[in-house]
Formats: sequence, structure tokens, C-alpha cells
Amino acid sequence: MNHGSDKGFSSFEIELSPKQLEGELFDKLFEMARISNFNAEELSQYEANRMNMLDYNASMIFARKEGVALGRDEGVAIGVEKGITLGKEEGILQTARKMKAKGLNIALIAEVTGLSEAEIECLDIL
Repeated sequence: MNHGSDKGFSSFEIELSPKQLEGELFDKLFEMARISNFNAEELSQYEANRMNMLDYNASMIFARKEGVALGRDEGVAIGVEKGITLGKEEGILQTARKMKAKGLNIALIAEVTGLSEAEIECLDIL
């Protein structure tokens, strides 16, 4: 039973390679033997498919790098925004603590800082 052309190895013979001939090197050698049996049309189709695969892989690598860069930029922007927000909140709390430590009226502190009177009452004085 010959599944390939009549010259060289048949695909059946290649599929039944001995255990000693297993591994990446031998896989490549058997693949080269299989390709060497291609006629002109099969070789042309093989090369076209290989080029498509290489183009696809290159596109995926590029897209992955672009995605990582975009994700990193978005992450940094979100981090900066959160940092600014947390900094403002901490600044307001620090101001409220100082005002409370100076003995200012809780209602006045709430009006100035935008915090609720309950939040201000819970603040520890520095």
C-alpha cells in the first residue's frame, strides 16, 4: 500500500518509523523526505500554505506585541488616574484631621472638605 509517489518513502512507511528514530531531528528529516516526494503542484501548494502560516504567525506576534503595549498604556493611565484620586482623597482627609485637631466646628469642616459629619467624627486626630 503506497500512499505517496512511487519514489522514496511512502507516507505509510514514514508513519511507521522505528522508536529509535523519534524526536525533533528525525521528525524534521521525515518531513523533508515527505516533501521531497511532492510533485510540482503539491510543492507549490505546500509552499503557499507555508507562506500563509508564516504570515499568520508574524501577524499574531505583531498583534500580541501591540496588544501588550496597548494594555500596558491603558494600565498606566488607569493607575495614574487612581493615584491622583487617592491622593486627593488623602489630602482631604489630612486637611479634615488638621482642622479637627485645631478644634474647628465639625459642620464647618464638613462644609469645607465635602466630608460628612459622621466621617469627620470618625477621623483620628494626628
